[in-house]
Amino acid sequence: MSVIGRRGLHYLHTLKASNVPADLIQKGQDRVIDASLTLIRERVKLKGELLRALGGAKATASLLGVPLGHNSSFLQGPAFAPPRIREAIWCGSTNSATEEGSDAIAYEHFSFSPPFP
Repeated sequence: MSVIGRRGLHYLHTLKASNVPADLIQKGQDRVIDASLTLIRERVKLKGELLRALGGAKATASLLGVPLGHNSSFLQGPAFAPPRIREAIWCGSTNSATEEGSDAIAYEHFSFSPPFP
């Protein structure tokens, strides 16, 4: 029988973070983070294998247009950018070609989400 089992659940209450060395807590947290990242990596690998087995997937991009400016180091101007970006994309003077010569905003490769209020 384990030590905790013999002493009972009341023993667990005496174990507090102040009694546990900081390096032991850090090691435990690092192990949890590593295990979580390993799980995520394995799930991504499995999804990739599934997509390859099904014939692959086409890469797409999407313009969200979230009006945020609270992280701006200057003024709240970035919050007004999404409608201006949409306007500039469809302007006749805009070049949408990539370095490879393909159209970056072709409908099969690029999508727009509805504007946020």
